[in-house]
Amino acid sequence: MLFQKRLRNMQDRLRNSGWRIQWIPWWEPDKPEIIKPKNPLPFIGIVIFIGVFFWNNYSFFRVTLTVIQIIAIAVSGLVIAMLGIIFSAFQLQSGWKRIDAQCIDREISEYEKEPGDITSSWGYRLICVFSLDGKEYKVTPEPSTLVSFHSKQQVEKYLNEKINQNGYCKLWVNPKNPLQTVFHKKKWWL
Repeated sequence: MLFQKRLRNMQDRLRNSGWRIQWIPWWEPDKPEIIKPKNPLPFIGIVIFIGVFFWNNYSFFRVTLTVIQIIAIAVSGLVIAMLGIIFSAFQLQSGWKRIDAQCIDREISEYEKEPGDITSSWGYRLICVFSLDGKEYKVTPEPSTLVSFHSKQQVEKYLNEKINQNGYCKLWVNPKNPLQTVFHKKKWWL
């Protein structure tokens, strides 16, 4: 229990570092945020991808593969893994509801540059409120964008397109845990 609490505290500190708007957690307190995979395909794909490189060196069957065969099997493993990830995301987010919410605060921030980065990356954090089944919720939805933004103006333009002038936007909400939300559209790359 102590390890789990420390891991969760570390997750929260890292997630909130450098942000004025603090993340509103959707996971149980004192438990690390870990999504358990329900689909073995990503794991199988990675095992195939890594395993093919060890096949020739450590094979008990003394069957050697050509370079083309190794590449074909490795790429197949990656394809299986990617399809598994997409399928897992659809499984995880099936049954989520798309609702109207009001954005009451927003923050745009530049991420720290890593050594070797040429351009800056920008992100956003929102606080939204909505009502579901007669109960009010205040959330910090996860961004749905896969790519980061290269300027503050790009983030502002994106948010202005997705949040109307009255502050209303669309959220995808997990009805089993309404604090778990995604801004604008479902994520598909989990």
